[in-house]
Amino acid sequence: FSRGKLKRTLFGSFAILLVIVFAVSWFFNARGLRAFSDASLHDLTDRSSRLVFEKFSAYVDSNVALLETNRILFEYDRDLNPDKLPELFAKELETFTTIHIISAGFADGEYAEAQRMEDGTIRYGRAGKETGGALVWFRYEKDGTKTELERRPNYDPRTRPWYQSALSAGHIALSAPYTIISTGNKVIAASMPFYTKAGAVRGVITVDLLLDDIEKTVQGLAKEFHGYILIREKAGSSVIVASQGDPTLYSFAPEPEDRIKTLIVNGEPYRFLTLEYQGQITTSWLITVALPETAFRGQLYGTLSGLSVVYSIALVIFFLLVYGIVTAVDTPIHQFTALVSRLSLEAQHSLEFSNEEETLLHTIAQRKTELGSLARSFQGLLSELQSTVQSLQQSLLDKDILLKEVHHRVKNNLQVIASLLHLEADGLEDETTRTILFELEEKVYAMSMVHETVYSSDSFSAVPMNTYLSRLAESLEYYHSLQIPVYISVDADDVRLPLDRAIPCALILVELVTNAFKYAFKGKTEGHIHITLKGQDRFYTLSVQDDGCGFDPKDTERIQNGSGTGSVIMQALTGQIKGTLHLDTGPGGTRVEIQFPAS
Repeated sequence: FSRGKLKRTLFGSFAILLVIVFAVSWFFNARGLRAFSDASLHDLTDRSSRLVFEKFSAYVDSNVALLETNRILFEYDRDLNPDKLPELFAKELETFTTIHIISAGFADGEYAEAQRMEDGTIRYGRAGKETGGALVWFRYEKDGTKTELERRPNYDPRTRPWYQSALSAGHIALSAPYTIISTGNKVIAASMPFYTKAGAVRGVITVDLLLDDIEKTVQGLAKEFHGYILIREKAGSSVIVASQGDPTLYSFAPEPEDRIKTLIVNGEPYRFLTLEYQGQITTSWLITVALPETAFRGQLYGTLSGLSVVYSIALVIFFLLVYGIVTAVDTPIHQFTALVSRLSLEAQHSLEFSNEEETLLHTIAQRKTELGSLARSFQGLLSELQSTVQSLQQSLLDKDILLKEVHHRVKNNLQVIASLLHLEADGLEDETTRTILFELEEKVYAMSMVHETVYSSDSFSAVPMNTYLSRLAESLEYYHSLQIPVYISVDADDVRLPLDRAIPCALILVELVTNAFKYAFKGKTEGHIHITLKGQDRFYTLSVQDDGCGFDPKDTERIQNGSGTGSVIMQALTGQIKGTLHLDTGPGGTRVEIQFPAS
């Protein structure tokens, strides 16, 4: 190449390579961000749905528990005087602040109630023989006297819908939501029958649950999630509606199903999840949560835009760096050519050429100037070849010593790291963190053993795997057998792997053996793990087999392609050596086999 052509070729090649690398990197980053956004939105939909479900269930169940308490009281206290009930109910209202009315109607027509008014005061109610069949509302003055507030003639609790629906159901029955005229509060009535010891109906107790508090909570969650929440009956009537979006969404609420659906509403995608309320009350209530994807995609698009700007700036910087590097490489090449030409001219005086050799060299020099200069330089450098070879041999010996020292120092540094991890783990009380640090210690120690095996062998470019696997197995057996006695056997061919394959194999082996000790021998007093490494047809097979309890074969695919940390590590390491992983399990144990090419 001429100087300009060489420079253009180098710069063009590097520029194309950089563009490809940056484009591929941006694509995978964008793809990963989108996948992360999808997973986050899916998880948020699930968590928000279940949060609403839990809050609503806790709200209803805690208040309805009062019905069961009163039922037990009425069924076992046969002499309970209805005149005393309003005061009892008032005490209960002080404790259960989300209940609006507590009342009881008896089979003989007697009735008693206590009601929380809008100003927080308590209004008492009584009906029966003492009131002449009328429902009389009254309050207690500070001196203990009663002041009548209002009277409703001909009140019989046995004719009321809440009384009849509770008797018909035979258990707790809920009314549709309605508004109390006296206070304007939105409530749901929960009624429950109670009986005599002989099984005859003694009456019905009821509580009116205030929906205001739970409605505010649900509306707050809808605002936080930028979506909508709907609590409804299967028949279609709404109990609570909280929306931050288009109200037409309510017509799209799906039936209960334990998975998230994506529905397009007015051209916009929403994530839906509907759960069925299952609490102390037998009811047909459904809880639906929907989140708009666009509310979360905006963050993704903003991130991608920022990422594009960063990548563009980085690409320009790399172009400038490559141009500088190409210029720095190109200039010394031509300077070196001129230097060799001068050296050949100086060496020509001490060389003797035949006429044929001089003619040949002259012809080559005339046709190709640079090649002719190199030919003359070659003759001039022959006299220095022997001393150069001797120097190279000495350098090679020095390199071997240096490499051995490097591997030794790397091994020592890794062992220091492993020791620090061990000391740090010993000082922790959290068992999960201790386990993570101990597993990291194992992996670091396994890598240190690779370097130790290399500098102990006669080759610095490959690891004798049969020796290494035996030593690693002894270390793992000693470390883990403190829990239960487990014997580790090794059957390995005389295989030598380069460092870039030996270290991933070591980490894979540590991960598999650690998992076997964690899960394979539960309920057993001893165990056996067999490690093999075989080579055939330019492929190697690394396998780890235990005689543990195994697991359900149906879970093989889920475990093999799982998203847990262990599965991700295994997939990454297997991909690093371009291998394939096979998992086989059964009652007799589990076998994991990894096949990878020799090069």
